[in-house]
Amino acid sequence: MSEEGTTPDAERAPSRHWTLSVPLLIFCVAAALRVLYVLALRDHPRFDAPTMDAAYHLTWATSIAEGEEFQDGPFFRAPLYPLFLGLLVAIGPDGTLGIRLVQALFGAASAVLTHRLARRVVGEPASTIAGLFVAVSWVMIAFDAELLIPALLVPLLLLALDRAASWGMEDRPRSALIAGLAFGLAAIARPNVLLLMPVLFAWTIARTRRIRAALALTAGTLVPILPVTLHNVLEGDPALVATQGGVNLWIGNNPESDGASAIVPGTPDSWWGGFYAAYEQAEQAEGRPLRPSQVSRHYAGRAMDWMKAEPADAAAHMAWKARLLTMNHELANNQDVEFTAFRTLPLLRWSPARWDLLFGFGVVGLVLAARRRGAGAHLLCAFVVVYAASIVLFFVTSRFRVPLLPALAIGSGHAIVEAVRALRARRFVAGAGIVGAAAVLVALSNVLPAALDRTDASGWADLGRAELDRGDFEAAARHLDTAMRLQPNSAQIR
Repeated sequence: MSEEGTTPDAERAPSRHWTLSVPLLIFCVAAALRVLYVLALRDHPRFDAPTMDAAYHLTWATSIAEGEEFQDGPFFRAPLYPLFLGLLVAIGPDGTLGIRLVQALFGAASAVLTHRLARRVVGEPASTIAGLFVAVSWVMIAFDAELLIPALLVPLLLLALDRAASWGMEDRPRSALIAGLAFGLAAIARPNVLLLMPVLFAWTIARTRRIRAALALTAGTLVPILPVTLHNVLEGDPALVATQGGVNLWIGNNPESDGASAIVPGTPDSWWGGFYAAYEQAEQAEGRPLRPSQVSRHYAGRAMDWMKAEPADAAAHMAWKARLLTMNHELANNQDVEFTAFRTLPLLRWSPARWDLLFGFGVVGLVLAARRRGAGAHLLCAFVVVYAASIVLFFVTSRFRVPLLPALAIGSGHAIVEAVRALRARRFVAGAGIVGAAAVLVALSNVLPAALDRTDASGWADLGRAELDRGDFEAAARHLDTAMRLQPNSAQIR
């Protein structure tokens, strides 16, 4: 008997040789590309001297490795990735090469986990296509090499989704507990994962007409989270995981927000400068000292007040952010990831796993899979919708949408297989319908805002600043001059 959520393809057990060789091939392709990318990245001036969020994570991890306190009070940011990074710093040699190579292997594991989840949900051969898409995705290759949360979050989310698909939202408390544990771990890497849990809770009760499995799911989710909450309580501030949520909500929902820039209005464009200025701004507005959770509530309140006072503007802004989320352009946050990736390893330009193709075929494929009424396909659809909404609710950057790519790769694999099967069976209307619907979404993804800077100016400027920090003034001047030629009116570059 097959597990709930599998398709007829998945029910036909493939040969043992196929079962072992395909994941191994996917792992080897993914690992080879990621290791090659890391080795090519070593010449980048930010390799061992990262900036912004990556520097924050590495400094925090180094404090953990040395047994020192990093920051007073509750966690501002979810702690799992810095803890993971701290372990690697403690056991590895100096520099970040070892860390990045370990993350490359985690990225290869993500490709295998994508194949495993896809095989459970849509069967072979769609799962092979999905795993290979993740293996060769230039965006995922690039972020697996960065000291940023997606390197750990993506495999944790895939593990959680796989356990949830295996459980199938049935009346099996033990399976629900295991799925909850995986989601809880992902939540202490990035807390917006928790927005999916009420959906799964209600879905489980509706499906089973009992509460046992839903309670087990909740208990499992809380097990990794409660130690984090206890730490915050002992630090004098009972935050569930972290205290940055309200600040991020205000960043993405204020009259000056562009939907992508991660800056609190009126604060410096630097990590610590912006951090302290945001706290001072909140305390001045309240007229009293504030705990970190109170600062978070202050900014959340300001965001909600703006949305209530200007509902039309707020709705238009949400629609704008939804457009940013779906467009075929990687929005830079700390650095221009597309510029860095293609300059580091030019062959990545030829990756077929582009956002527009994965988005177009992925959405169509997930809808097709959901029509087969499998719980696994419904789970993936729910995850994509809820996780995408959690990004739009705050602000949109390239790294925030990385966790969507494996699910879209699974949908893409399924759409491609279904289209080929329809055409082979001479069901030309059905096949053309799949390809046509995907093509429309691909085309819409490529309708980019006119004001969008599509040059490499920001990439060259960031590289110039990095060379300045390293002390190579000749290279810095050369890179900044290139940036000026591309964007002569940029005051920031000047």
